[in-house]
This record gives sequence, structure tokens and C-alpha cells, in this order.
Amino acid sequence: MRPRVLVLPHTSRMACSIMLSLGLEYETVTGARYESGGWHTAMLARPNLIFLDLTTLRDRGLDLCYELRAMSPIPIIALVQNSDEALGITGLEIGADDFVTDLSHPQELKARVRAVLRRSKRDMAFAQVSATD
Repeated sequence: MRPRVLVLPHTSRMACSIMLSLGLEYETVTGARYESGGWHTAMLARPNLIFLDLTTLRDRGLDLCYELRAMSPIPIIALVQNSDEALGITGLEIGADDFVTDLSHPQELKARVRAVLRRSKRDMAFAQVSATD
């Protein structure tokens, strides 16, 4: 089963780049229905990873990032333009696991996705072991 990646918002140019970069290795899910309703509607997609375009969504994106992190351990990679690196850092501080400023290197993007998913899997396994001790 391929990992499911939710890309928000679905209309951004960055979303198209991500879908092309990830290719067939990941199942990419997009759609406006996951954007407007906050974290609970985003969870309907049952993603393994969320790409959140902070440059396009701005304050709403930061709010959504905060809400998602408060309610779920699903990893979040924030998308920001090169000129908005401070926005990416803010995203990290409120809950994103990583941020990307340049989507022109598909192999780097895939490596970041694999690393974030690997860390997430390891964290969940550790939490389960800790809970049984």
C-alpha cells in the first residue's frame, strides 16, 4: 500500500509540482473539501503525511498547521517560497515537521518525504513501547 499524501491547498502551483515529483510512489490526495473545514475534514482523507502550502494559505495555513498538530501526530511538511523562509520557520515552531522552499529537485523532495515518514513511524513505535512499560 502506497503512503497517502494530502496536499493543501489543491489549487496551488506547488501542489501540482508535488504531485508530479512524487509520481506513482505515493498516493496524492487533493481537494477543496479538506481545506475549508479545518483539521477534522483534513483527517477524512486519512493521510500518512500532509503538505501544507503556507505561502498560499498564509494565516489560515498557520492556524490549520497548529490545529493539525494539536489533534494528530500525522507529519506535516510546510511549503513556502524562497522569499518566505521566515514563514517556514514559524511553521516549524507551531507544529510542522519540515519545510521546503524549492520544489525543483524531485529527488530531494522524495528523500524529505521518506525521512519524515521514517521518523514518524519510529516515533509511533517508541510511543507504543513506552505505553506498555
